[in-house]
Amino acid sequence: VLGGMLKKSAQCCWGSTSATESLTVLPVLGHSSNHSVQHRFRFNRVENSQDGTDFHFNWTESGVAYGDTAESSSTAKISLQLPNGGVSQDFTVDFSPTVRWGINFAAIVKVKRSGSQSTGIIYIPGTRTYDPTGRSGDTHASERIGASCANAQTLLTAASLVVAQHGGNSVAIDRLHAACQHLIERYHGRMALMEYMRQQVIAVAVDASCDEVSFAEFVASRIGQYKGDVRHEHTRKYHMSYVAGPTAQPPVEFFEKIAAKEDVQQSMSAAQHRAFVDLLSRKSLTDSREVDRGHGDCFVSSIVVVGIVLTTGVIAFFTLT
Repeated sequence: VLGGMLKKSAQCCWGSTSATESLTVLPVLGHSSNHSVQHRFRFNRVENSQDGTDFHFNWTESGVAYGDTAESSSTAKISLQLPNGGVSQDFTVDFSPTVRWGINFAAIVKVKRSGSQSTGIIYIPGTRTYDPTGRSGDTHASERIGASCANAQTLLTAASLVVAQHGGNSVAIDRLHAACQHLIERYHGRMALMEYMRQQVIAVAVDASCDEVSFAEFVASRIGQYKGDVRHEHTRKYHMSYVAGPTAQPPVEFFEKIAAKEDVQQSMSAAQHRAFVDLLSRKSLTDSREVDRGHGDCFVSSIVVVGIVLTTGVIAFFTLT
């Protein structure tokens, strides 16, 4: 079920757009498979046991953790007993690049509930997507999500969806996340992103209390915690753009981090690269646009940045049926 998530593959999509032409997405960037953190994961469930479905989760991370200079390993293990019969909803994955609240996402999970006309949406971050709760200068959890952090968040979210699909309630989801918290905290540092993903699963796939959970509103609820923290200056800028409206936009720090992590010139046309360099030098976003076609369709969205469209990183994902 989840094996595809563990493949060390990622790519970034760039495209170009104008007022008169449709969005063009070009999967032109690859990503190295030499990640600093290795994921070892085993999932097993035994259906129709006497008392329900047995869910066994075993996840080991190995790498250089915060504050360490040498590699180490740590494991999360948990077993959950879930009701027989599961729940009446279908989960499908849409790999279309998506921008929502000015933030790019690698994929969405569509949650179709039996007997309901509404479709819930869970937004999945990926490699080279923006994390407004990230910390500038952090060795693991910066504004730009890397492959290891993307894989870890996707893995935990996928496991949470399996629990939800087999009748697990919010308590079961909380237990799963609590068991894995030390891995995210020690090797990735994206605790706020982990909390946002947990809230999405519970609200959309478990309680069905809403069709989506706004990342922008999640950031707004925490903005007071970041006051005076220079590592979250980009968070403040993003939040201000969201409040000012009509469309939120990522701060220049996100694009600076992308430029610092990899050579983007080989993935762009000469004109695109000149515009990208101009963006960084002027430290401003001159144009931003977001288009949503609704939950029933594939999102066709874009952030236009001085003629460049950064859509998203595409990560190996999974299918739940």
